[in-house]
Amino acid sequence: MEQLDPTRLSSEALNVIETIKASNFPAFESLSLEDMRNVHAQMSEKLGGEILPIDHIEEVKIEDNGNGGKIHLRLYSPNNMSSGGAIIYIHGGGWCIGSIDTHDKICRRLASTSHLKVISVAYRLAPEYPAPNGPLDVLSAVEWIVDNSDRLGINKDKLAIAGDSAGGSLAAVTTQQLKDKVKFKAQVLFYPSTDLSFDANNYSSRHRNAAYPPLTIGACNYMLNFFVGNHDRNDTLLSPLKAKDFKGLPPALIFTGECDVLLDDGYFYAEKLKESNVEVDYIEEKGMIHGFIEMAGELSVARKAFIQAGEFINKKFS
Repeated sequence: MEQLDPTRLSSEALNVIETIKASNFPAFESLSLEDMRNVHAQMSEKLGGEILPIDHIEEVKIEDNGNGGKIHLRLYSPNNMSSGGAIIYIHGGGWCIGSIDTHDKICRRLASTSHLKVISVAYRLAPEYPAPNGPLDVLSAVEWIVDNSDRLGINKDKLAIAGDSAGGSLAAVTTQQLKDKVKFKAQVLFYPSTDLSFDANNYSSRHRNAAYPPLTIGACNYMLNFFVGNHDRNDTLLSPLKAKDFKGLPPALIFTGECDVLLDDGYFYAEKLKESNVEVDYIEEKGMIHGFIEMAGELSVARKAFIQAGEFINKKFS
């Protein structure tokens, strides 16, 4: 495992790490599950920037998702919507932390910059609900959204899906699993996890970037143990990179960070899509750490990424 080399970091990323240290946020892997969830929420609040105003926000809750859980959606409707299209957003957090509340600022910013309705999807977290519950919850929610598009005021033929980290994995899984039912126009994956198999232990970024917070390799493995349990790590519900067929998946915009343990996850997934003639825009942010879109209050690269995501999706909608 290589040590943190501050000269590899962008000046903004280095400032964020200093802010994390100055705020006395402990390493995730040193915390209990409850404390890790609380610290993550505090970091999101501190680093996420302003709460952008949104014209209308609506909560939708359905008691039975057919998978033993409930559907909980939060709809963000900006006052300058450009079309009836919508972005389904899946939050990150290693399948065991994070929520539609911790990602509220993200969804507001995405709606504001894209001029599109954003539908944020909640799902049950591990270890209370280990794999494959989270992925199955997301699939159920997306199917419900499509089946109830008129009720939600969206055009089911103009849907994109996006997510960060574990949410990026869940977004990728959704495009694969529902390929024959939902014709997504675009997918935007922010530093996605795509391979939970033991093969991923050999990825160079897992070693080169192992010491870069907030997602060190220790934190990564700590979270995965909560989620995976005894489930097959090669299951494509957990490891979309292990899919046999990538043909016909929606055009993808994939962001990675040069100093992120998940750098190779995103890169290899982009390559798999390209090999199957799927259109891919791949952006590796130089000197950047994991979780950067949660840090739009501190990172200009994050604010730019939201604009790029909105432009990509709107182009595919038109």
